Amino acid sequence: MSGSTGARRFFPYAEPYDHQADAMAEIREALVDERDVLFEGACGTGKTLAALVPALEYARAAGKTVVITTNVHQQTRQFIEEARAINDREPIRAVVFRGKDSMCHIDVGYEECQALRDTTHDLVDMEADAADLQRREQELLDASRHGDEEAAAARGAVAEELEDVQAAIEALREERNVCDRYYHNLTRDTDGFYEWLYADVRTPDEIYRHAHELDLCGYELLKDGMEGIDLAVCNYHHLLDPMIREQFLRWLGRDPEEVIAVVDDARTPARRPRRTSWVHSARRWSRPTRPPSDTATARPSATTGRTSPSRQTTAGTTSLSRSSGRTPAAATSRTSRRRSRSARNWTDGTSRPTRTSRRRHGRSARH
Repeated sequence: MSGSTGARRFFPYAEPYDHQADAMAEIREALVDERDVLFEGACGTGKTLAALVPALEYARAAGKTVVITTNVHQQTRQFIEEARAINDREPIRAVVFRGKDSMCHIDVGYEECQALRDTTHDLVDMEADAADLQRREQELLDASRHGDEEAAAARGAVAEELEDVQAAIEALREERNVCDRYYHNLTRDTDGFYEWLYADVRTPDEIYRHAHELDLCGYELLKDGMEGIDLAVCNYHHLLDPMIREQFLRWLGRDPEEVIAVVDDARTPARRPRRTSWVHSARRWSRPTRPPSDTATARPSATTGRTSPSRQTTAGTTSLSRSSGRTPAAATSRTSRRRSRSARNWTDGTSRPTRTSRRRHGRSARH
């Protein structure tokens, strides 16, 4: 079996153990051949790095994102430590993602948060409309002063529309049904936040505290700024729950076949008597993916038709997989998060964009 020295690019230490080097070579070959990998090893034998290093190298070359997932808080902390060590050697854009409940600054439920977010978007869009109308009114006023009678007539219609929009803005503000932090996300320059975020691998607690100090919503900033990242660390449900997975892939800006999933302790998410990891690439995600029930077994690849080799040792398992299919739910994952720009005619026949979103993404690669 041939290895790839390129996989060592993301190995953060001097030299891997022999068994790590063997595992990295096999995983790299499996990714190229579009096969899944399941392997097992005792705690402390370096399974995480053995899966993560070749997955990152392959994903960087192929324009994919690695998603490493676990349901164990201690293991998440280990992932963060390993990712930080990798980032010190080879800069990566990584996000450690946690659910909204633990990152909300105003402590509201999902439904209320959704309502506040939509209303805040409406407010920002209306303010943008008002600014456009004010500029247009001034242009028509200048033209009318130079004797343009049509401009004078059009200015009256624009002024009337501006008055309506300003009244709607005032009514919305009086209802106080907006999220001030999310409003700041949409109206302030957030490039500095993203520069801080990707300068290291930040924990959710660090993100919460930093966003709190800036009077921003860190959770929404993560969602808006994680498109095309190299690595995401998350909980099982971000991949195994079909509805959450669809949203999560949309935030990543990835189709299922553009994700390499590393599932720690993958033998059974519901019961975990020993350490297992599974590396999967989202081949068939029309329903929740079911990790293997025990140690590795030979299984045909859905892409190549070949049978992947069986590996079994004595304690912990790691699995690696790539996929190439797309489900109806995930087919929309590349949809832009920005609202579509419709056009409304001015009285004088010209057109302008309306209700445009003012989100700032700050997604430039910062390597």
